[in-house]
Amino acid sequence: MLSRVTISTVALNVQHLDAATAFYRDVIGLIERRRTGDTVILGTSTHDLVELRRATAASAGAGAEGDAGTGLFHLALRVPERTALGTWLSEVLSRPDARRYVTGASDHGVSEAVYLDDPEGNGVEVYVDRPRDRWPRSPDGGIEMYTRPLDLDGLLAAAYAGGGEGRGAARESDAGATGIDPLPDGTDMGHVHLMVSDLDAAERFYVDALGLDLVQRFGDSALFVSTDGYHHHFGLNTWRSAGAPPLLPGAPGLAEVRMEARIDGEIDGATAADGIVVVRDPDGIPLVIKPQEQ
Repeated sequence: MLSRVTISTVALNVQHLDAATAFYRDVIGLIERRRTGDTVILGTSTHDLVELRRATAASAGAGAEGDAGTGLFHLALRVPERTALGTWLSEVLSRPDARRYVTGASDHGVSEAVYLDDPEGNGVEVYVDRPRDRWPRSPDGGIEMYTRPLDLDGLLAAAYAGGGEGRGAARESDAGATGIDPLPDGTDMGHVHLMVSDLDAAERFYVDALGLDLVQRFGDSALFVSTDGYHHHFGLNTWRSAGAPPLLPGAPGLAEVRMEARIDGEIDGATAADGIVVVRDPDGIPLVIKPQEQ
């Protein structure tokens, strides 16, 4: 059973490593931290957040037209302040070469979020949480997320009022890079939203086997799970992936999700080596867990 979960890094297999690197650096605002052979690691000045690996297998195919395979719906980068989100968005919107990747923007009650697709179709969310005492609640006290249009004018005004301080200096230290300023230190991987083939099987794994709390269910096609009262560390949906085949190792898309957590007891099917625990969900998605001290 897991508690104190934090998502640390999402690893992706990509077909075009340089183009993907340029997107996460110049559009999202991550810093290229290390490059080794066919792997590039990006993040803030202090933390790895996205790992890009050159794909070693062909795509398994998505099935019927309009459907997608299992794997990543989106990774979600959480910035520490609303002004940071507004400053980043104003820069993206001012550049046509960056703006073309934006696919939407939503107010979820618990958070304000902007959505993009990377050049290979992987979803990316950049968001900021509202204070917990402002999260919408159901009559029984549970978290009640929703999807409404984002107040873009208010968000951009907040950035203007905050002055966007500190970001230009950070870009100057990122020698040779072009594009928008880096996201601020304090940005982390707030959650990951996955496409699964069977929602009941996913619930049995993430809730019953791993011990995460079921926070909210959207009909029979999506649910959100977390630990420690967060709105969600994992989103799970079958909107375009019901009945899809398992994740194909090495194929373009999600490679693995890395996380830290306190582990109490045994996890069925998990393997451990060098202090790291690895377990695969019912769709073959690897979760790589660094145990926290008890």
